[in-house]
Amino acid sequence: MKKLLLLILMLSSFLIFLIANDNITDCHTVTCTPNRIRWVSFPIIKREVEIKLATKQVLSTVEDQTNYFTIRNNKQNDKEWMSSEWKGGLDILNSKIGYKIQCNHDVSIPLSGQKLSNDTRIELRANDSNWIGYFIEKPMLVHDAFAEIWDHVLAVYSEDWAYIKDDIFPEERCVLIYGKMYDIKVDVNCSFSYGTPITPIVPKERESTLAFYYQEHPSYTPINIIDLGDPDVEKIAVFQGDVCIGASKVEELPVQILTFGKFRDCDDNIYFKFYYGDRLYLKPQKFYIYQKHINSFVEKDIELKPYKFINISFNKYEVIIPQLKVLSNYPNPFNPITQISYSLPVDGDIELTIYNIKGQKVKTLIKGKTEAGHYNITWDSTDNSGRKVSSGVYFYQLKTTQKTLHKKMLLMK
Repeated sequence: MKKLLLLILMLSSFLIFLIANDNITDCHTVTCTPNRIRWVSFPIIKREVEIKLATKQVLSTVEDQTNYFTIRNNKQNDKEWMSSEWKGGLDILNSKIGYKIQCNHDVSIPLSGQKLSNDTRIELRANDSNWIGYFIEKPMLVHDAFAEIWDHVLAVYSEDWAYIKDDIFPEERCVLIYGKMYDIKVDVNCSFSYGTPITPIVPKERESTLAFYYQEHPSYTPINIIDLGDPDVEKIAVFQGDVCIGASKVEELPVQILTFGKFRDCDDNIYFKFYYGDRLYLKPQKFYIYQKHINSFVEKDIELKPYKFINISFNKYEVIIPQLKVLSNYPNPFNPITQISYSLPVDGDIELTIYNIKGQKVKTLIKGKTEAGHYNITWDSTDNSGRKVSSGVYFYQLKTTQKTLHKKMLLMK
């Protein structure tokens, strides 16, 4: 019996030693592909390595897989592998930060070490480009991920999609994926920790289109197609002169195309091509660009600028589709009653639901067909069973067939 206890004690001590020295590790693999700029993060790193060797240590397997590889952070610091040596001043990798990587061969970077804690806080700078790593193992909708600071979020950009508030591209298609990097812009200096997934979601990455070939660059212009004017189009591409600069499959509207064209010193016209299958291509005659200052679509040339959103229709509209709006509840904080206001631009099925901080449904306030208009509805701090809920942070979600909006509120008793 004494020998057994001694053995258990020895094993426990050894286990504690391994944990303390970070030898019991998690695993993750970062991959990169030729002609693509991958937006990645390193949620798992052996954090005990010397600072000056961290980047070389983590990327050591790259040396045997390619003769060219570069990694860059948002401060324009980079590390470059050229044939037989490393160059550049990026000497340490940080799991809170995101990076852009590029290579000329398929590269797989296996990672082992300690994963960053899910509740780690990240600092953000106002009106700046914040490249942040996503280290939550479950995929998350953009609103759920940034729920803590959602009122201050201006835009979020990714390798797969681009989102800006009050635009036509639905936020429910914007999903954060473990091990990727996201560029977020906020209107105030703030910090946050990632939220909790509320909606089960299957992540979907941007795919290459076999009908069109294009090469990526570090920055892009998002183009949203809200109306093709032709239900038979299978794929759509954007051209600058004779060069394809972006393409996408047509699965549902709006279609978002991330375009990698020249921003300066280029007089080539921007135009589109439709693909119908069987190598049948067509160049549409006209397209119309939405102009926010006059709330109308006009026929004009496209001007590419980094991360400037462009909304396109191949049918002429006088006015863009009105926006769904959810206003802040009042009062907030409240006890025990608050009023939620929202506006519907068109008739349709809606659902207005209260969730707690854990993402659990508390109460459904409205569900069903509703006419267009402005509405106010009161919540009396009760759940679906009529019981009073406790103090804390709650979220209200307005869901329609086209879009889902969220707001945060605080119940204080």
